Amino acid sequence: MKKLFDKNILQANVIIVLLMAMVVSGCSLNNSRSSLDKELEEFEQQKVSLDLVNDIPIPDGAKLDIADSLILGRGDRWTGRISMNTAISPVRAFAVFQSQMPSYGWQTVLSVQDRTSSIVFIRGDRIATLSIQPLGLRGSRIIMVASLRPADVPVGASFNGAPSAASTNGSGFNNPVPLQ
Repeated sequence: MKKLFDKNILQANVIIVLLMAMVVSGCSLNNSRSSLDKELEEFEQQKVSLDLVNDIPIPDGAKLDIADSLILGRGDRWTGRISMNTAISPVRAFAVFQSQMPSYGWQTVLSVQDRTSSIVFIRGDRIATLSIQPLGLRGSRIIMVASLRPADVPVGASFNGAPSAASTNGSGFNNPVPLQ
């Protein structure tokens, strides 16, 4: 009987030790996951920040949409996509970029102001495309894509066989037909 009692105590002790080991390992696993999630979040925030770029105006109060942005490089040589939300109206955002980009050395190549407005800028060997959309009642969603411009494509050149304004005396057509 004593052997049976000792065997039951031993089994109970083994079960208790195993349960405690599972609890301790579970806690450390949760802590390491929590720690890993925190590190990944910090990395994401460091990876994409409006502080990485210094060659475009950033509207006051603009909030970077990290999930929709990718910035490669920094300073005035960055490439990628910046997506930000602002409390200023699309009309005001359009005016801000149109008036302030030249002070950063950018030249407007094309601009269209509509419900979704677009502006294309060039600066040296770089090109930037800006899209401004309404966000809520008064805000704006601003998306800028910047990259290197092909060195062999001068300003005013045609793309995909389409005539440029420079090659057509500004008409945009090779053989303009007068309207009647």
